[in-house]
Amino acid sequence: MLWAVWIGLAVGALAFGFGVYRAVRELVGAFRALHALQRATTAALEALARSAERLAGHPDAAAKLGPTLARFDSSRARLSILLAAVDEVRDSVGRVTAVYPRK
Repeated sequence: MLWAVWIGLAVGALAFGFGVYRAVRELVGAFRALHALQRATTAALEALARSAERLAGHPDAAAKLGPTLARFDSSRARLSILLAAVDEVRDSVGRVTAVYPRK
């Protein structure tokens, strides 16, 4: 009967040891993932800072955008006028087709 107690204690100790092993392994994996995230975030922030410095070195970029934005605004205004015309035609055609006999 004493051997059953020792076997139970051995199984319990093995289960406890395996649980500790798995917990430590997961903890190490979490620290590695956190470190990789920190490196990726640092690299992204450094790239953003380099891009901001390069953009600050070109102050004429906003001047080049001015005419392009003006053309874009005029194209958008023209598009809104054309869409309004299409809506008017759809409304008038819709009134005619509402009373048009079908098969």
